[in-house]
Amino acid sequence: MAFNWYTTVGDIDGTTTTQFTRTADATYQVSPDAPDGPAHVWVVVRDQRGGVDWRRIDFEVVTPTASGGGGGPFGGGG
Repeated sequence: MAFNWYTTVGDIDGTTTTQFTRTADATYQVSPDAPDGPAHVWVVVRDQRGGVDWRRIDFEVVTPTASGGGGGPFGGGG
C-alpha cells in the first residue's frame, strides 16, 4: 500500500508512506502564523494493483487567544 498526503494549509513531512506501522511515517504541522479558516488534508491510497481510494479531512484553523485557557477542541481550560 502507498499513502500520499496533501494539504491546503500547513506542512506534511513524509508525504508518501508505503506500509502500516506503529509509528507515524508522516507528520502534519500548521504554522502559528497560518491564517484562520477552513483547511483540508487528503490521503490517497494505492494498492499497487491498480486500486485507488482517497479521503478528505476537513477542519478549521483557529488562532489561540492571548488569554490562553488551553481549552483546545474540547473547550474548558484552566
